[in-house]
Amino acid sequence: MRAVFAIFALILGANLAFGDEMKIEFTCENTVATAILNDTNTAKSFYANLPLELNLKDYAGREKIADLPMKPDFKNDPSSEGKIGDLGYFSPWGNLVLFYKAQPYYDGLIKLGKFQNGFEEIIKCERVLIKKAE
Repeated sequence: MRAVFAIFALILGANLAFGDEMKIEFTCENTVATAILNDTNTAKSFYANLPLELNLKDYAGREKIADLPMKPDFKNDPSSEGKIGDLGYFSPWGNLVLFYKAQPYYDGLIKLGKFQNGFEEIIKCERVLIKKAE
């Protein structure tokens, strides 16, 4: 019985340590981009509210933004910079942000994750569907 319990504890511990990867897809017409979300409150809250269909618009010649219909829980998540290919949440305005140029550290900018592929094409879209990847 102890052996069974030990194996169960080992498996449970491994799952808690590594967790399930939060992989998402952005789609637009025939374009698909995938991103991996970070293990933060903001990213988990965003992930829990998928799917979302959002309009992307250019902002400041460095990023695409979209107004979110909900406000993710960003309590205790640190602010950050935005690197090319990063996905972020700008808490003062409630925007989802896709960075195609670098953004220096900004208070209230929280990194959600990083695009793995398809980023160069998806930022050309005006409307995207964001869903949990299968």
